[in-house]
Amino acid sequence: MKVGLDSLRNQHLVVLGATLAISLVWGLDFAASVVLGGGMQAINLWWLERTVRSWATRARQREVGALSQGAALRLVFLLGSVGAVFLLVPIHPIGLTVGLSTAVPTVLWHGLTTAGREA
Repeated sequence: MKVGLDSLRNQHLVVLGATLAISLVWGLDFAASVVLGGGMQAINLWWLERTVRSWATRARQREVGALSQGAALRLVFLLGSVGAVFLLVPIHPIGLTVGLSTAVPTVLWHGLTTAGREA
């Protein structure tokens, strides 16, 4: 099994690592909040990947019932966990936001590399 930067998870790890390295300039509290937000996003991306694979399988088998339930559940879980973190954990809100935002460059990078492979 070849392990490289083809995986969405591995690309997210690289983006989160680079973001963490840069965030250390603002202190350990900020960096810990970045890691917390990035970790939450890692769980979200893993769950998203599983959901999309499940949808693809169901679409091939022509099962159409309740495809959006997984997406709705994932969104509720993500928003609930962000709310719980803000209320229960002493975090730096900008650091958490930066960590949660690591999904954007990760998905763009993954899309560009996948499109390049498919073309």
